[in-house]
Amino acid sequence: MIKKYVNPADVNYDINNFVNVNDAVYTMYIDEEYPYALDLISKEYFGALPNTNNKVKNINLKDGKIVLDDGVIDQAKTSWNEIFGSGGLNNFTKDTWYAGAYYISAFTGSQIIFNLNSIYMDTVGQDLLSYVDGKIKGSNNENTDQRMEQVVINYGSGTADTYFENYKAGQIDYLSSVPEAKRSEANSLSGVTPTKVIQTTQSNYIAYTPHPYTVNKDGKVSANENVSDNMADFIYQWDSKDAMTIRAGIAGLVNYNQLAYMVYSNSRDFQLSATPYGAFKNYYENVAKGDIYGALPRPYADYQSSSADTVETEFEIPYYSWNSTDQKVNIEKIKINKDTFKTAINNFKGNSASLNFSIKFGEGSFSTNYEQYLIKFQETVKDLSGKGINVVINPRLGSNPTSNEWYNSQSSPLGFSYWSPDYNGVGTWIEADNTLQSTTVNNTTYEGVPSTNSHNAFHTYLTTMIYAVKLMNYTWNDSDKKYAASTTTNDDSQTTADPYINDDRIQKAFSESSLTDFGIQTNDSAFDNKNTPGEKYGAIAIEFLNMLIEKQVFNQAKVQSYIDDPSKLQYSSTKPTKENPYTVQNLYVGGDVIKAGQSANFSKYLGIFAGESTAKALWENTVLDSDYSFIPKPEAGLKETIISLVKPGYVARSGTQSINYRDFGIKK
Repeated sequence: MIKKYVNPADVNYDINNFVNVNDAVYTMYIDEEYPYALDLISKEYFGALPNTNNKVKNINLKDGKIVLDDGVIDQAKTSWNEIFGSGGLNNFTKDTWYAGAYYISAFTGSQIIFNLNSIYMDTVGQDLLSYVDGKIKGSNNENTDQRMEQVVINYGSGTADTYFENYKAGQIDYLSSVPEAKRSEANSLSGVTPTKVIQTTQSNYIAYTPHPYTVNKDGKVSANENVSDNMADFIYQWDSKDAMTIRAGIAGLVNYNQLAYMVYSNSRDFQLSATPYGAFKNYYENVAKGDIYGALPRPYADYQSSSADTVETEFEIPYYSWNSTDQKVNIEKIKINKDTFKTAINNFKGNSASLNFSIKFGEGSFSTNYEQYLIKFQETVKDLSGKGINVVINPRLGSNPTSNEWYNSQSSPLGFSYWSPDYNGVGTWIEADNTLQSTTVNNTTYEGVPSTNSHNAFHTYLTTMIYAVKLMNYTWNDSDKKYAASTTTNDDSQTTADPYINDDRIQKAFSESSLTDFGIQTNDSAFDNKNTPGEKYGAIAIEFLNMLIEKQVFNQAKVQSYIDDPSKLQYSSTKPTKENPYTVQNLYVGGDVIKAGQSANFSKYLGIFAGESTAKALWENTVLDSDYSFIPKPEAGLKETIISLVKPGYVARSGTQSINYRDFGIKK
């Protein structure tokens, strides 16, 4: 156990040597701000190991396990299989991954085998597995539980139903969760552990793709062969009224509360946001109460009020556009019902029989309940659209295509079943959803290119910031190097008591009652002394824009060109063809505001900005949730509980992550 602490300020570190000061101190080097560093090292594979463990000693350069070549780790000469925590060169090697009191000794296509780390248990974990009636150790000061020498985790070789049957047959000793449909039967079995509310730090959802077109080596743009022409139009025209109507219609006319009953009968919970439960204080509770919208285009109660698979009543959503004639940002409310939904579909469908929405799932298998849900979702969307949308479910099985081809090369109009990272912070979620990269074509580098086929909200954030400057009537202050409230302009056409008064989503999220529930002070410094909900929202949008300019991510002159003419934010109303192909700069609208080589830093500063205050995290979440970029799925969350089963006499205490097992044992 570490008992001596070293103040890094008192030590002259050589950051080019990657070396620990001594075997009892873990040293991590960060050359620039990143607020989620502590979240990263809090994962199970960064758990504390005693300094007597060889896997700690072997990290030290002086032992020769890590070999440097001019300050860079030599991949070939370094003994990866002897270094704790490496997992290098895409190989799962013996003893390289660590999870609490156990380390991974083998990793196969269907199993992970954990072996007990005796050195850890004898030092750091000496009091684990010794609780009797809440007291540590027995009367003779010895453990009352016997440590389990090996733990085998099965995965990828069956459904939730299969594992439940295996537990009943005595083939497995511990089941972390019982399928919803098996709940009644599970309650009759011995070994039922207390139920618990799920507070997930990882979420699986269906995201639209951002890649309807591909770029060849000459920089010419053509349709993605995996996407039909009309579907490419739908994805490309992301901000058009018709595209917004379709996305909001799928999210608001399908009754996910009713469909979720097929998976979670006790609660009918379904996803309310792109961020996971537990990552945001009271966010989901407020959506459920109807105080905010989250990522839903209509009040949560609307879904609960109907027992049908669809929600028949009409609803409205705010729609932003730039009026070049009046030189104003318009926030109109568009009505969405079955008729407007079908009309929007027909405007894209043209002469085709239907829009083919395919969903690509990375999971290898589904539970019986979840398969039924997917089938019902397909039928419901097809019925709502008057057969104008055909949904195809394409699970990825085995290793063909490769994961890289599946997620990055191929495209799917409705998107992917997408895992976000398991860090318990809003910023890391939004950061993962908005990763950009640079691309070089004919020796010319372009910025702002989505890095994967999962939806990217960069354009939504950029548009939000540009419109905020216009609506708030801010101008560039060259002496302070930031956009600030205008004191000289005579143009007050954009200035009202609340420039976002027509956006109910913003009004609810930034109301005094909501801010209080989120633990945000109504006079938070992020609000720049603004009073109304919309002014608070707009002030934060501009502060983030100022940060990106200050950090040399955005080119201020390029930003100003969009402020001068926001119509440049609009995608072309025509599509690229073989006869009239686009070039790269036509395809990635807005990417030119990013300075050379700075694309990746856009998402990075999204994470940093959210980490600075809850108010800023709320703004980012409100923006991301506003474009309906994902399809809700049944999810255990607000009210749903899970049942765990453990064989009588066994002890299994686990953390929140799938391999975060801290102690296993058998009661003596």
